[in-house]
Amino acid sequence: YNCHSLYLLLPLSLKKMNPADGSAHSLKPIFDASLALLLSMLMFGMGATCDLHDFQRLFRKVEGTAGTDGKRGEGREGEEGEEEGGGGRVKGRVVVPSTGKRAVLLGFTFQYGITPLVALLFGYLFYVQGSGAHSSMESMDERVLRALGVVLVGVSPGGTTSQLFTSIARGDVALSISMTFFSTIAAFGAMPLLLFLYSEVLGYAAGVGSSLAVNIPYMNIFIALLLVVIPVSVGVTLRAKCGEKAARIAERFGTVCGVAGITLAVILGMIIWPEIPQSPSKAWAAGLLLTPSVCFLSYLLARMASLSHRASRTVSLEAGVQNSSLTIAVVSLSFSYPEDSLVIAFPLLYSVCLLFTALAVALIYRFLFPRLGLWDKEEVNADGSVERTEGTTVELGTAPLGVERAHLTQSAGTAGGRRTPPRHRSR
Repeated sequence: YNCHSLYLLLPLSLKKMNPADGSAHSLKPIFDASLALLLSMLMFGMGATCDLHDFQRLFRKVEGTAGTDGKRGEGREGEEGEEEGGGGRVKGRVVVPSTGKRAVLLGFTFQYGITPLVALLFGYLFYVQGSGAHSSMESMDERVLRALGVVLVGVSPGGTTSQLFTSIARGDVALSISMTFFSTIAAFGAMPLLLFLYSEVLGYAAGVGSSLAVNIPYMNIFIALLLVVIPVSVGVTLRAKCGEKAARIAERFGTVCGVAGITLAVILGMIIWPEIPQSPSKAWAAGLLLTPSVCFLSYLLARMASLSHRASRTVSLEAGVQNSSLTIAVVSLSFSYPEDSLVIAFPLLYSVCLLFTALAVALIYRFLFPRLGLWDKEEVNADGSVERTEGTTVELGTAPLGVERAHLTQSAGTAGGRRTPPRHRSR
């Protein structure tokens, strides 16, 4: 009912507020505060889905023994298993390789390597090249300013909403949070450097020379980092102290708040910047194609780098979902009227398109990819167990959400119900 009322009041609000006199932009502080609050609640819910061990096991190797009786065995590295016939206990070696470091490194490379390059290409093709993107009355300098908005989106760190879409895609939330954390920290140095390099390339490609000076809002980057770390820490602590039931409630609460925050952002964004729906078709095409292009390209490269399907889904969504609110802050602190209205056009359009494109990619990952066979042979069940292709279920307890939930190698088999003698390693 409340959302319906807001939509009914939207046309009235647009009539009463005139962007030219700044009345609509007076809602900007409310917009920023509401979005920050609701996104922090979303991160709290996402943190409640993770265990502290999920983060620890991203960066270390875990070995031991596992049995088919539902209990995790104890063992040493290199210990061979044994079997008791007739449905008895089967012990084997459980190896969880420490590929979390590799996944985070690849995600960082895609975040500040692949995404800025794709954004630069989109900015040049959809804004600089050709005359159909905007009015023919615009000069090349104005087109470059619009294209610079695309580059700004590309060099921004990963957005906090990537965890929501990762959860929908059944990706690795702990890995997504870790990559968002590291990419946000790296933004202090990577953002100014990449923005300088790519704006220079864009300026010379368009024939207008050197780029404009851009100020990086380091305080906004620090606040964005806090919006990730603090709520996630509270959520992880809640899960550890209060148990699974409280964690599930917190997860649902955070998801509802995240969806509400996204909806509120769209409604207030349309009120504050009513010119967004009037953007030309090529601008909409750039906004709708940027996220899927980066996601699917990153997924392909992650698979070529031998990451699991689950880790590849996570890395691709992290690379494709950008922190557009930080981009908007950079524009507002770096440009004045009328340049700011040109540069900020694409970040605002991207913020609206991101809600639908990232959701579409997440749903494709979740429902279409399993039908195409693009799914790990050992995927995690709701109870934390791992379904093996041979039909054996091995309980891992709180197995790492890192990369592969489980890489299992058992030295003793149960083929045909026959006892397979254990092999002993020569010393």
